[in-house]
Amino acid sequence: MNSTHGGRVHTELHFPASPDSERSAMGGKGASLHALSAQGVPVPAWFVVGTAVFAEVRRAVAADLDAALAAIEPSDAASIDAAAAAIATLFAEAPLPEGFAAKVDKAVAGLGAADLAVRSSAAAEDSARDSFAGQLESYLHVGPAQVIDRVRACWASAFGARVLTYMHARGIDPREQRLGVVVQAMVASERSGVLFTANPAGSIDEVVIVAGYGLGEGVVTDQVEVDSYVYDRLAETWQVDVAEKTRRIVRGTDGGTVTEAVPADLCVVEVLSEAQRTSLLAHALTIEARTGRFVDVEWALDASGALFVTQSRPITTIPAGELSVFDNSNVVESYPGHTLPLTVSYIRQGYETLFRDVLLRAGASSWRIAESDHVFKNLLGYLDGRVYYNLGNWHRMFALVPGTGAYLAVWEEMLGIEPSPKSESRLAGLTELPRMLWVYSWVLFYFVAMDVVMAAALRHVRRLHREFAELDVDALDAVGLARAYRRWTALGTRGWDITLLNDGYCFVWSAIARGLLRKHGLSDELFGRLFAGDSELESVQPVRRILELSERVRDNQALREVLAGDFDREAIDRVRGGRGFLRALDDYLDAFGDRCMEELKLESASFRDEPGRLVELVLSYADAGMTVEDTLSREQAIVAEAQAEFDRGLEGRGFAKVQIRVAMAFARRHVRYREASRLERARGFGRVRTLFRGMGRELVDSGVLAHVDDVFYLGVEEVLNYIGGTGLDADVQGLVERRRALHASYSDKHPPERVRLKGAVGKNVVPRRRPPAVAEGELGGTGCSTGVITAQARVIRDPKNAGDCSGQILVAEMTDPGWVFLMLRASGLVVEKGSLLSHTAIIGRELGIPTVVGVKGATTRIADGDWLRIDGGTGTVEIVAPPDADA
Repeated sequence: MNSTHGGRVHTELHFPASPDSERSAMGGKGASLHALSAQGVPVPAWFVVGTAVFAEVRRAVAADLDAALAAIEPSDAASIDAAAAAIATLFAEAPLPEGFAAKVDKAVAGLGAADLAVRSSAAAEDSARDSFAGQLESYLHVGPAQVIDRVRACWASAFGARVLTYMHARGIDPREQRLGVVVQAMVASERSGVLFTANPAGSIDEVVIVAGYGLGEGVVTDQVEVDSYVYDRLAETWQVDVAEKTRRIVRGTDGGTVTEAVPADLCVVEVLSEAQRTSLLAHALTIEARTGRFVDVEWALDASGALFVTQSRPITTIPAGELSVFDNSNVVESYPGHTLPLTVSYIRQGYETLFRDVLLRAGASSWRIAESDHVFKNLLGYLDGRVYYNLGNWHRMFALVPGTGAYLAVWEEMLGIEPSPKSESRLAGLTELPRMLWVYSWVLFYFVAMDVVMAAALRHVRRLHREFAELDVDALDAVGLARAYRRWTALGTRGWDITLLNDGYCFVWSAIARGLLRKHGLSDELFGRLFAGDSELESVQPVRRILELSERVRDNQALREVLAGDFDREAIDRVRGGRGFLRALDDYLDAFGDRCMEELKLESASFRDEPGRLVELVLSYADAGMTVEDTLSREQAIVAEAQAEFDRGLEGRGFAKVQIRVAMAFARRHVRYREASRLERARGFGRVRTLFRGMGRELVDSGVLAHVDDVFYLGVEEVLNYIGGTGLDADVQGLVERRRALHASYSDKHPPERVRLKGAVGKNVVPRRRPPAVAEGELGGTGCSTGVITAQARVIRDPKNAGDCSGQILVAEMTDPGWVFLMLRASGLVVEKGSLLSHTAIIGRELGIPTVVGVKGATTRIADGDWLRIDGGTGTVEIVAPPDADA
């Protein structure tokens, strides 16, 4: 419907059948409803009062509006309230465009409903940046005669106290607002709720539904208890959490809403059946596919079970952009738990150098490798203190070598990595044929020459180890130690990339051998048993040498008693057999002192650093009565049984036996080289550990660091640049303290093996595994806004009389959007009601305030003034002792 007002021509009302070009004049909610209707999503009948009408009315009161806004002091709530009240009066009395009221009456009659909802629809609302969740006014159960008045009230709400506060917090100019108003038939909902197509406080692979009885108003304002449903897109499974539901909001007899008790037979029954939530999920994914963004969807079911989507908007707290996939199902074996920055920066450089070198060795295009520099620099991810593979970059790296599609599948299988979707164009394969043949010729060359090339690489690195073993680290200053490290990295990586190519042969021949075993009716588990007892595997030598040490002390009670105390070389030397034990111990440490638990973490103390730990291990083996002979006997028995099974299974099939034995022989060769290189790698990490501990000691002696171990909280280049005078931050101790605090916060975080994130990775909330049960003495709820804070509790039962709560954690039974005033000054929020998808959670996330909802009994179990520690990621709420005042 077009109108001319003041010389301007505009469309006043918009409908489902309006052209797409009018969406920009409908505001956020209106444009969303128009798009949903176009997609065939079931939405209640609606029309929109366009933004042009709001603009005309605002122009009519522009002078008085500007004066009211100019009088606002953002830090003064009273001045905001006064301005909002004055502006509300302006819109209530402003003249309307000619004929506008009659057009609205006609459109209302066309909806065919006597019970209506009138909702604000700002152009910025429900956008990708700002959700305005709950800040603008909406009115439910409006009669046809009240629609105009409610439209005026919606216009005024664009300058309401909550909105003005929200806009100031988000940096939005109130004068830039464009507001439409949705008028929509009400759904007499018996069940309602919200669906997020990605968990805003967790994984983008989780769809979250919260559902309660009655009108949706009760769910989104946290006034009723809700069931929660989490759908795992990858596993295609549901996790259901059924709450005891005691209240619901329904329409009252006077046209408003009332709260009533949920019938007893429904209290512990699931709000949604599996069929209903599956139907809702399908509609939500349709909306997501149309928008290209993760969305939250408000929905309702009427008495007949008919589903209606009442609105949809983008989730503003999940970044948009390229998908990144991280996986640590393999690398966690080398880097379990948290890994400190020095190690991460060191291994990142190693991965970059060695994988670039091995691709060049294999004949990949040097030009393409140079173009893909960012790929090699980001083969590893670092999320919440844990090391991950960036799978996307691993796939991009393999794509630089033509014809590696089949190998990629083998690589994923051997490393225990869940396969990722990938495709390779046949045309692309044909165009790469010359390069592919070139690569394969080099791969074949190194396969044939592996014994020679690998032996040369091992000789080189062992010679380097001997050189550095003679280095007097204690005699070097920081500059000398840094220079020694530079020499180690320059020489230690030279030619070492051949070990990666050997790993490739190891994976391929192992896969071939296992495949042949399966092909001929044998279990591929037999592969591992046939490998047992290989005396040439260097990785078994440390264990056997420890057993030999244990045999020295088993029957020497006096020596065992001395070893059971603190490690004291002089005391050990005085005991019978002690001197020989120390010589054997020193021989072990010289050969294998760097092989220990978490040996590839520079922050880990090796047996060379703490020989007492090795002695404890020796004593435990002695107590267990373990011997080298026993282990050899067990291994030989395993091999004999496996060989007999192999012979029985292939009896009369000589050619099959030959095939498998050849494959096994090649696999065994490359496994031996792989284990030998791993041992040398551990020794290399030991050399680097020693050098950086030396640098840490020098920095402690010069007053730069407080403790030697502080060096592990710095990156490699940060340490070297400080020593060399090229550092960007001279306050390295301050950097250490910040990182210590950050890593301490990681202790309660448990991200999953595979993590999928969008856009800038650092902007994402890293998802968590399902949090463990809350320990006794703690309260638990749903974490909605990540962050950990310790502060005093302010238990609020009347927000109007809350007073100054700056820096405190607000504790309440429930909240509404008006709490934005308190939340801006608070350090955290704990609420008994609510869900991950409520307005409280949305605003908490947008303002960056740690928020936990659904904390049962919070206002009775927490006293005003208690000290709390809350984790907005895991949902943990703990009452803690007050901090030491002196500290």
